[in-house]
Amino acid sequence: MLKHYVELFFITPVRTKDLEVEKRDENSFDLPKGVAKFRFFDRNEFLAEDGEILCGIKKNFSPWKYLVSPELIKDAYKNYLASLGKPGKPEGPSKEFGRRMRNILSN
Repeated sequence: MLKHYVELFFITPVRTKDLEVEKRDENSFDLPKGVAKFRFFDRNEFLAEDGEILCGIKKNFSPWKYLVSPELIKDAYKNYLASLGKPGKPEGPSKEFGRRMRNILSN
């Protein structure tokens, strides 16, 4: 079954959250406080014989709808990454998180 979702992007703290929605319409859901941008996508979900729900990949992305300036989002992301590092001991987000964030910021 094809399901519709909205991907919410927050900048304080930097994170994303996916919410299932009835339809791909910005009036079909309430925006949580702190959302900087959002976009819609679809995903197929199947019920396996054992009752497990299997989710397909995200597809059919809409363009991002910005609620704040893209520059503000980029600055917040840079500050977030800088806040994760510790002198002499490299720590920070996983490579996957960094790849996803670069993809989000480039769109």
